[in-house]
Amino acid sequence: MPHRPVSPRSQAQTILSRLLPALRRYATLMAGGSFEIADRIVSDCVVGVTSEWSTAVPTIEDTRLALLKEMHRRFCEGPITFVTADSSFAPDSSDRSNTFRRLNRLAPEDRSILLLLRFERLATYEVSQVTGLAMKEIAGRVSTAELAVLQDA
Repeated sequence: MPHRPVSPRSQAQTILSRLLPALRRYATLMAGGSFEIADRIVSDCVVGVTSEWSTAVPTIEDTRLALLKEMHRRFCEGPITFVTADSSFAPDSSDRSNTFRRLNRLAPEDRSILLLLRFERLATYEVSQVTGLAMKEIAGRVSTAELAVLQDA
């Protein structure tokens, strides 16, 4: 029985379904715990990035970096209102609310770098691709951001 080729649409759906949980996590942390803002940003970015695809679907890594790059751009350059965490976010919401408050005190660019490196576990060169910053600058910014978050604790 011959192997049936996978359609580009099916391939894209598979890639996106694998990426969505991490994209939502990053967006939720960047949006201060607001699922509404996070879901809107993720949805807009997926539509924007996938609309640029022709018949060929990029690899999962290329797709991941393209989506994170677009999300980073929107969070750092766009007029997004950041909110504090919803009290219904989790049973231990006071701890999470404090985490969101500390993260929200960081500049969006520094918050993004910290989250991409420490939560999403991107390599420094990948963060450089997403942010457009030099790797040395990323190292300095993440150290400063970590100290700021820890000092607020």
